[in-house]
Amino acid sequence: MWKSGQRVFGQKGNDQVWYTGTVRHIDGERCYVIFDDGDDGFVASANLKPLELHPDDTVFARLPMDGEYKPAKVVAWDDEKVRVKWPSGDEDWTSFGMIRLQPESKKKVAVRGNVYAEGDRVFACWHDLFWYPGVVVATEADQYHILFDDGQQAPTTADRIKPLEFDVGDRIFCRWKGGPEYFPGEITERRGEVIHVNYDDGDDETTSIRLVRLQRDEWFPPSEQINFSAGDRVLGCWLDAHWYPGVVLSVDGKRLHVLFDDGDQGLLTPDKVRDLDIKVGDRVHCRYKGGATYHPGDITSKQGEVIHIQYDDGSEETTSIRLVRIASDSSADLRST
Repeated sequence: MWKSGQRVFGQKGNDQVWYTGTVRHIDGERCYVIFDDGDDGFVASANLKPLELHPDDTVFARLPMDGEYKPAKVVAWDDEKVRVKWPSGDEDWTSFGMIRLQPESKKKVAVRGNVYAEGDRVFACWHDLFWYPGVVVATEADQYHILFDDGQQAPTTADRIKPLEFDVGDRIFCRWKGGPEYFPGEITERRGEVIHVNYDDGDDETTSIRLVRLQRDEWFPPSEQINFSAGDRVLGCWLDAHWYPGVVLSVDGKRLHVLFDDGDQGLLTPDKVRDLDIKVGDRVHCRYKGGATYHPGDITSKQGEVIHIQYDDGSEETTSIRLVRIASDSSADLRST
């Protein structure tokens, strides 16, 4: 079905978003794809489709002079160029490499007694573990893609979404006069999404729920799951749903501050941290010779954090645990950072 050199939309690993790329090699029921954003890896044939668009198709495209992907409508296309129009009225040509497609499923999804569908207003947990208002723009099984009110967007899971419910007397953090900094306060009046806030420092204002965030740690998994302390070596689940080695810097209630071996750091909830328990025979992805791309293989020996890996392509090397990651699904395809 697929040919070397063919342009396609493809899905990377567990990511449900469709990215543009080029088929370079076919191996049975999978193809090796070079994605336009620089990632590469084997993709199951079922997770590929032709690079085709139609008028009025909804895509995610980068606004001119802006690094953010936002929903837009296809107006026209010419070879590798696509003309799109954003809801703001902006219209411009862009390349297929700057286009993303969201999961195709339009069905509603039952989540813990609630039903979230495209267009629903929700609170969703961002990477700093605060909850921000947004809208569901796509659903797929228990995966949701959220467009936050501040313009950010991200995929998330069912346990990181709550109904957009708030009331008079609720404690919140709000951006005073729309500025960049959040201040603590209390809602004293509400009319739809318009609220009046009395701040702890004595100021007050009428503002919008879109400028609010919540600290709702009670919505996180039980703190009894935390068996770690500062200095512990762990595997932490990063934003791409893969598990990377790191060290716990601190524990504050249900929030663990983890410094990853690649230099990134973040706040994680108890369900996103586990023991650094990597053994001989384990399936891993590793950055061959310390490069940027992860390749699949098996650990054949281990001495402390020094490991030997036999890669699927026949190569092998002695390397370090700090260069590996564990797929959220062991069958997930490789891709680069």
